[in-house]
Amino acid sequence: MKKEEFIFCPLGGSGEIEARPGWFNRLVTAAFENNEAVAQLNMGVNGSKISLAKDPAYQHYFQYVNEAVIAYGTNDFAIAGDSTTPSALSADIESVVTALKSASVGNVTVMSTLPRSTSTDDWATIANQTALEAWDELTDAPIEFSKNLATHVANADQHVYVSSVRAPENEFMWLVNGTADYSTKDGTNPTPAG
Repeated sequence: MKKEEFIFCPLGGSGEIEARPGWFNRLVTAAFENNEAVAQLNMGVNGSKISLAKDPAYQHYFQYVNEAVIAYGTNDFAIAGDSTTPSALSADIESVVTALKSASVGNVTVMSTLPRSTSTDDWATIANQTALEAWDELTDAPIEFSKNLATHVANADQHVYVSSVRAPENEFMWLVNGTADYSTKDGTNPTPAG
């Protein structure tokens, strides 16, 4: 594998292609459907946390990467939003960004966490969604981390607060259009429409 070729490295946000694909798998699948090949070293697995990307066995592969997107946080904060803190997660992500930069990765983007909710109508409406406890206030750790990415992970090249899957009238809920499972099927991961 040559570094001169474009190699994209998603860290976090993965999943099985057919079962519950993560964002990056869907991105690459869509690219191939459009005959646009995207080589990738996908370093996320279902339920993975930032500790996976800190593992030297994984960091060995950073040398082959041109661009990386880090999408950890959701599993690190967990269901109750209290498994880590914004400062601890920030320090861990900054160390991964440093390792990527040390491996001459040209562009590193860090993404925010996504909404986490339950639904009684398969996420067809906002009224029937309930944000998980500790994922429903601006002062909650996952939201505070996400809203302040540039402060928390200052060494990244870009910081993306993911708003495209959030309901405009309530950012703690998933975007809806009246169709069941429109932007999520599980309240944690986006669908292809999301």
